[in-house]
Formats: sequence, C-alpha cells, structure tokens
Amino acid sequence: MLWEQAPFTTSGRFVRAVRALADRWLSEVLFTRTERDHVVAAAVGANLKG
Repeated sequence: MLWEQAPFTTSGRFVRAVRALADRWLSEVLFTRTERDHVVAAAVGANLKG
C-alpha cells in the first residue's frame, strides 16, 4: 500500500501518503486515534535521505 507509491520525491508526499493510510486504518478501526497520530508524527520526523 504505502511502499508501492515509492519513491517519494519529497517528505511532504511521504507524509501525505502515510497520513492517508493511517486515516484509512483509523476508519477501519485498525488504529486508535493515538496510534494514528504517533505514526503520522514519526513520518513527519523521518529522515528520507538514505
């Protein structure tokens, strides 16, 4: 789901993709709101340069 969209050309695109997936999982009750927020925060702080 997420990595099929890679490579992410910007961190913003990565964060948007993570947020969309996390929101989906929240709506499917696979994540709590807190878990969703933690995952999105980790995406925001991720170092994509590798």
